Amino acid sequence: MGYFYSNMRKFYLIFLLSTLVVLSGCNLIYDLDKDVYEHKNTDGSLVSNGSFTAKKSKRIDRYDYYIGWDYSYTEYYKNGVVKASYSSSYKTATYGRKCIENYNIIKEYDEKGTLRMYHKDICDCKKSIHKEYNSKGKLMDKTIRKVKRLY
Repeated sequence: MGYFYSNMRKFYLIFLLSTLVVLSGCNLIYDLDKDVYEHKNTDGSLVSNGSFTAKKSKRIDRYDYYIGWDYSYTEYYKNGVVKASYSSSYKTATYGRKCIENYNIIKEYDEKGTLRMYHKDICDCKKSIHKEYNSKGKLMDKTIRKVKRLY
């Protein structure tokens, strides 16, 4: 009986060590860099703020390479209400969807804070959605455009 338990201990020890080696390798796949910024007037009121996040693979491999970046930016009116917001996501990879720009979203607001315009481009403008709203925030016009491209 003692021989069986000593072999089980060796098995568990080897299993735990191999699991730690594999998991530590998985944590080192990507580098993340994040930059957050904001612009203010001389009186201290916020004009705009944004963030930029970059993600890239540490291992340079011909078949598994990834660089991605996310960008968001918000502008404000003088009274502090959001004027416009932009967000986009880009990637360059050897796998996944064959597009560099995953999405790009633009939203514009009036001085009261109601949404006036919404525009979204998906996968290098293969599909575009454009919406316009009235002063009460109700949808007035919606346009969807699809483009087929040959690669």
